[in-house]
Amino acid sequence: MVFTAAERDYLEGQLLGRLAAIGPDGRAATPQRSGQGSRLAV
Repeated sequence: MVFTAAERDYLEGQLLGRLAAIGPDGRAATPQRSGQGSRLAV
């Protein structure tokens, strides 16, 4: 995935993120209760 400079600036300024899931029908999937971690490498 490629982020624009503005998107990278926004992501780098966040302490907490959220991950949304989309079901096969294109609608929001059932929320999951598992922790997610990520790192933005620039």
